[in-house]
Parts: sequence; structure tokens; C-alpha cells
Amino acid sequence: MLLEVGRLHIQTLIMDFSGISEMEMHVIDHIFKIIDGNSMMSCKMVITGLRPEIVQ
Repeated sequence: MLLEVGRLHIQTLIMDFSGISEMEMHVIDHIFKIIDGNSMMSCKMVITGLRPEIVQ
């Protein structure tokens, strides 16, 4: 993903998690790393579709 964000000069990336009912902690950690990496490349992340039980 990071390579394509840089190559295509993507400014905004939308990640939709509406089909996910459960998420393990190591997956959440990886998502935060993706968000941080995209932020360093000046790409704004929009996350949508997270269920309340996942966010908690």
C-alpha cells in the first residue's frame, strides 16, 4: 500500500472495515502502522465502518 501511495501520489485513502466483526490486537497494531506510514507520506486516511465493539 505504501509503495502505491508514493508512486501514485495518493492524497486521501479510505479504508472500510464494515465487513469485519472481530479484530485481533496484532491486526489493530498493524493498521496503526499503516496509518502512521501514510501520514508520513502526506496521505490522509479515512477509516469507516468500524463497529463499536471493535473500537472499544
